[in-house]
Amino acid sequence: MKVHVRYRIAISLLLILGICGFLIPLSFRGANAQKGGVVPPPGAGQAGTLSPAAQAQIAALLAEKQALTPAQRKLHSSLRHGIKMQRGELMTAKGEVTTSRSAAAVIRNMDKSGRMQVEIKAKVDKPLITMIEKYGGQITRASEKEGMVRAWVPWDAMESLADSAEDKTIRPAL
Repeated sequence: MKVHVRYRIAISLLLILGICGFLIPLSFRGANAQKGGVVPPPGAGQAGTLSPAAQAQIAALLAEKQALTPAQRKLHSSLRHGIKMQRGELMTAKGEVTTSRSAAAVIRNMDKSGRMQVEIKAKVDKPLITMIEKYGGQITRASEKEGMVRAWVPWDAMESLADSAEDKTIRPAL
């Protein structure tokens, strides 16, 4: 008999919590600026509009993405932009985008000899390992099962490494 009472109490509590958990989000659905919701900062403009400068930056980045070579498409965007920053090149063709936070973050993780730790997704085999080492990379982990190699690779070798093998992607190591 005591077991049934415990179950009834537990089920009742779960029911009450479930109903409260469902009703609380419903009470916030109608929140908007007129009812005390989020108000955009002064000078932010209409909701959903971007400044002409922001629109130009987006257009420039999209144009850059369309012009990528097959090797560059295999590199994560933060690595591509980091390479450009290292070379002193503009982020976009006409310089609409001057900096990239993701590229700056990647560059901060560079070691003293100018190498970046990356994850290379590819078929892990002896030719891939040899190629990474040929370009001055140092492998820290390789997994055939996961199809992934983690290595320290020089900046100037990233594009060559991406270009030299099939079905490969290179991104910053997490």
